[in-house]
Amino acid sequence: MERLPHWELTEVISRLGHQVRNPLATIQSSIQLVQLLTRPEGEVADYLVGALQEVARIDRLLRDLQRLVRLAPGSPIRAGIRDLVERAVARCPTPAAAVRLEGPDLIEVQLAVDLLQVALDELLQRATTVTPAGYDVVIRWGGDESGPIWVEVDDGGPADPSGSLRPILRTWPGSGLGPFLAERACTLLGGHLEWEAVQPRGHRFRIVLQRG
Repeated sequence: MERLPHWELTEVISRLGHQVRNPLATIQSSIQLVQLLTRPEGEVADYLVGALQEVARIDRLLRDLQRLVRLAPGSPIRAGIRDLVERAVARCPTPAAAVRLEGPDLIEVQLAVDLLQVALDELLQRATTVTPAGYDVVIRWGGDESGPIWVEVDDGGPADPSGSLRPILRTWPGSGLGPFLAERACTLLGGHLEWEAVQPRGHRFRIVLQRG
């Protein structure tokens, strides 16, 4: 079967999102109205809360799917890695774990900054979600003048020593499309995304980029 051109796939997913989100909004409003009028308790209340959470999850999935197909190379801008990392930390919801930054101030890149921010946001969101209080999320970066630049995000969540992505996908917050968004953004930047289990717990995700 011949694959759809990218622009057609983007249009299909855009229409799909529109067609599904409209009834989702109706379902959400109906559940909230039932909650308001009946003031349910016990199992019924829990069921309605769970239903709202599922509506939100499906909505997030559709939005992330649209984001995924719309990612595209952008105009390169020179920026410092530390500044980009600090912006990502500032955008992240307040985590239970502390976020520690380790890297020099002077490393700069020239690339599509928006794409790197997508990758950083997704990796940091996962790390701060799965890392419990008492453990640090560590973001470090480096690279020499002639080689690639790298940015690592270490979390303190449960580690899978097999190195398989499947257990990681099960613990990814939100829609679960985060690793695909991060990997696609890295690919469009001319780089790639690596991951590995680290001991005694957690995973390390590494963004590897060619120096612009």
